[in-house]
Amino acid sequence: MALRSGLESFAVCALLSLSACERDSTPRAPALELVPAGVVELEEPENSPLGMTGGFARTASGDYLVSDRQRGVVLLFTAEGRRAAELGRRGSGPGEWESGPFGIYVFDDSTLAVSDGSLLKVFPLARPTDAWVRSQSPMSTAFAAGNGVVFARRIDRSQRSTLARFRGPADSVEFGGPFPSQVGRSQMVDMMLVFVAATSLGGDSLAVFTQGSDYLFIGSFAGPFDSLHIPPVTRRGAMPEVLGAVRDDDPESGMKAAYKASYPLGVHRVGATDAVAMLTLDQEFLGDRMTGTLNVAVANVRSRIACGEVRVPVDADPQPWAVVAGDTLYVFSHEIDSTAVRSQPRVRKFRMVMQGC
Repeated sequence: MALRSGLESFAVCALLSLSACERDSTPRAPALELVPAGVVELEEPENSPLGMTGGFARTASGDYLVSDRQRGVVLLFTAEGRRAAELGRRGSGPGEWESGPFGIYVFDDSTLAVSDGSLLKVFPLARPTDAWVRSQSPMSTAFAAGNGVVFARRIDRSQRSTLARFRGPADSVEFGGPFPSQVGRSQMVDMMLVFVAATSLGGDSLAVFTQGSDYLFIGSFAGPFDSLHIPPVTRRGAMPEVLGAVRDDDPESGMKAAYKASYPLGVHRVGATDAVAMLTLDQEFLGDRMTGTLNVAVANVRSRIACGEVRVPVDADPQPWAVVAGDTLYVFSHEIDSTAVRSQPRVRKFRMVMQGC
């Protein structure tokens, strides 16, 4: 009797264990979580406080770069937040900024590409006066760089592309695509509302995300591109009803829509994985400055799975800036100190944890 009772108990336990295993083996829905990984307060001297930010980057060695377009300098901070250098000054000579600096992009391990209004300046971090310069227009501004290539926004209505690239000051521009986009439907949409972000996936492959679309485009630079739908969860998204109301014969309709659709801030590889992160901003004007709610979505470019989207818990006023390195999201923002009536620049770090992706 005791033996029988023991066997029955063993069978029940085995059955319960099997059921638990079956439950555990059930595929979990793809999800993304941001885990706080630290805060770096950036040194803020009283005699040279940070003005209006135009760009943010992280160097290969882990230092931070912030463009101050109000004072006309690029500020270099160590990984611990100490202010290490000020690059450039206001002016039109070598190592000087005419109207910027604005966006900062890491061209290679030791070289930066920085937008200065109608000019793109590419220079070694150690020698900012040794820059090669390339003209750019509002329709052809650089938005990313890496491995010695600059990616720029370039509208080509016949090609149905907003993507271009070049490698040097005199290189011919190569057009990417075509890929599905709003381009070609309305000239006003093309000029005002179609912005683009991209990252290299190795070789000639890219992942591209555009304003005016909720799709990630994956393929070779010259196309064809596959489309992966990235459903808006926290961001506004493309808002086709807003963009659809833009008419070339009504300039006011374009202005009304300009900051309604989510703006693509960047596309980045997530470490050595098959995932890419898409950073978007939902922008608003507040007085003389831009505010923005930051969102991050992740997709697996191999399995073509959208892995989720979350809103980044940082101050929206003024607009935050962000980049991805490895599996970590680095977010620069001014956080208002109401007692001092001034802002404290900080870099907040979040580890991106994905499941089912």
